Amino acid sequence: MSPAFSLNKDDLKKIGSGAIVAMAGALLTYLGATVVPQLASEYPNLALLVSALVAVGLNALRKYVTDTRPTVAAAGKALAKAREPSVPVKPARRKRRS
Repeated sequence: MSPAFSLNKDDLKKIGSGAIVAMAGALLTYLGATVVPQLASEYPNLALLVSALVAVGLNALRKYVTDTRPTVAAAGKALAKAREPSVPVKPARRKRRS
């Protein structure tokens, strides 16, 4: 994290990766509006294949560009969740001494 009104190297990397994903989305929209209808009129089955492959490629690009490592907070929550019993445990009742 950087202080207010300044950017560090990590911030610039995140901005750059966001710009790449946005440009890829714009390209996908363009292809969907111009190229795919032309393919659909000539080769209907090929147009569906191209649409699916472009969508998969865009998702792969998004995963490649973004940081998908778990954060420390997320890892801590996952560990705490794993340690919780799946069934609530009732406390044992104490026997009275007579």
